Order: sequence, then C-alpha cells, then structure tokens
Amino acid sequence: MTETVYTLAQLNAIKKAYASGVLRVNYDGTETLYRSLSDMQQIINTITRALNAEAGKKTSSQVRMKTSRGLDDGGCE
Repeated sequence: MTETVYTLAQLNAIKKAYASGVLRVNYDGTETLYRSLSDMQQIINTITRALNAEAGKKTSSQVRMKTSRGLDDGGCE
C-alpha cells in the first residue's frame, strides 16, 4: 500500500476554495472537482491529520454533550 503525501500548499488551496464555496480546486497542474462542500471538509480534515501526524503533533478531540431532556442527576443517588 502506498502512502499519500499531502503538502501544506495543497491544504491551503483546498481551504481557499472551500471558503469561497467553490468545488473545483486547481493545484500543481492538477484539477480536482469535489462533489460537495462536505467532501471538501472531509479531505481538509484528512490532510490536516496527516500533516499533524507527520510533524509529530498529537490530535485531540472533544465531545460536548448538551441535553434538554432532564438527564441531570435528578436526585438519583
């Protein structure tokens, strides 16, 4: 299996297109047409994780929960 190598310039090109709402990205003589902004967000996340891993940076994730259904401690002990 070959490993795909991403570059910061590639990430920046995709982010710029995403911020403009454009689905077509031209980078290094190659044109890529994405199906949706959601697809672009997924590849932005993938490239960011790969570049961080390559640089030895740890990625963290947070999960925040909010409820309005009375799931507080409710007096249960």
